[in-house]
Amino acid sequence: MREQEVAPRAPGPRARATVWARRRRAMGAHWTTYRRNRQGVIGVAILAAFGLIAIFAPLLVDEAQLEPATATAPPFHPPSLQYPLGTDNFGRPVLGLIIMGSRNLAARGPDRDARREW
Repeated sequence: MREQEVAPRAPGPRARATVWARRRRAMGAHWTTYRRNRQGVIGVAILAAFGLIAIFAPLLVDEAQLEPATATAPPFHPPSLQYPLGTDNFGRPVLGLIIMGSRNLAARGPDRDARREW
């Protein structure tokens, strides 16, 4: 007689709980080690700040100022308190363009152009 092939059973609730407990313990150990690395924590904080800027970009920048037809600033204005990075040739604030561009990049993510070898 041939032995019947037995399909593997899905793990029961107890096995799943054990797996999740191991994962939580491993992540806790990883985070404890990571927190001790000052440069890593600073990098995560900077990344989080850029993410928040990208999320709240519509609240930070007036979109009417980004349209060439409605921009009211003088063209090629040098950096000042009003325009921290100056303005472009249409009179649009460069900082506003960067912030709105970060929103588009965050929504799209890296694409094949970003991974191209130069």
